[in-house]
Amino acid sequence: MATTTMHHHATGLTARRNSTTRALAWLRVVVGSLLVALLIIGLMALAGRALPPHPEWAEPSPGVAIELADRR
Repeated sequence: MATTTMHHHATGLTARRNSTTRALAWLRVVVGSLLVALLIIGLMALAGRALPPHPEWAEPSPGVAIELADRR
């Protein structure tokens, strides 16, 4: 009878928890998130510059001090 041998290959799932690969993956996620946030902020700033500063029909309301009710 013929015998078969199985070869096991290590994958990324067998890495130790404190490995450099896992740290780099977290760093990659953090840097990517920051870049996406900066991209969104930049696009919103560009859209804000493209719009007029204030519509002609709207009048800004004067600033009024708001007094809190004293409930004694």
